[in-house]
Amino acid sequence: MKNCKSLLFLFLLITVFHSCKTIKETDFVSDAPIENKLPALVPTLDIYNLEKNISFGYIKITGDKTGYFTLDSTLSLDSFVSIMGPDEGILEMDFPADSLEYYIRNKKAIIRYKMLNPDEDIELKCQLMPDERVNDLIRLYGVEVNNNLCVQESNAWGYCDLEILSLKEKRNPFLAGFSAITLCMPALLGAPIQSLKTTIEIKICIYDSKNRIIETYTAKGKGISFIALYWGYFSDDGWRKSLLLAFSDAMSQIKQSIERDSFVISEKLQNQF
Repeated sequence: MKNCKSLLFLFLLITVFHSCKTIKETDFVSDAPIENKLPALVPTLDIYNLEKNISFGYIKITGDKTGYFTLDSTLSLDSFVSIMGPDEGILEMDFPADSLEYYIRNKKAIIRYKMLNPDEDIELKCQLMPDERVNDLIRLYGVEVNNNLCVQESNAWGYCDLEILSLKEKRNPFLAGFSAITLCMPALLGAPIQSLKTTIEIKICIYDSKNRIIETYTAKGKGISFIALYWGYFSDDGWRKSLLLAFSDAMSQIKQSIERDSFVISEKLQNQF
């Protein structure tokens, strides 16, 4: 009987880890071109803008203590102290606590961990782990500009610049509460455990080759993904998917606006010299 229970538990465990969806190559395929494409433009963006709105990533700390710490532009030395706990010691950075953004962008890699005992001094190495959603957005944006907005030419006529104006993420508290009350039993039948919603507002600026603004567009997009067995995602891939959907939604609206202005934009780009 015990062997049967163990086998059943093992089967359920394997089912959980292999039945959820993951981000695939098809998630970066966008086959929705405008009818009258623009002359070739170079897709540009500010990575710092993306990281600031999405995530600066994670730091993996190795040595006497091991763990992951989420980083953002507001994280300070006090945040590290609260994460580690006063009984475990203090994390002292070898850079000013108010220069975290500089630290992340330059990928310096030493954090000093001091025990409460002043005689014991341990150095921990840390590795920056970029957030996959930043690269996801860069990749999908390139596909949108190169495949859906512009014709493919060897010479570019200008630039298409992306800026994130705002980004919000939200979980569904009702689904989480329902899953907790029912001990996640409906989840075994495929009911969603959680829904993840991302709302993004982006700005697209089109410049000619002399950096003169031709047109500017803004749009808000929404994306929802689900954490569920069989057809849903795990949490990390769920957030990645909802961001991709939200960005695609916003870009769809902007492409409609560019479609209406395509002849004027093309004329300005081609007559800039």
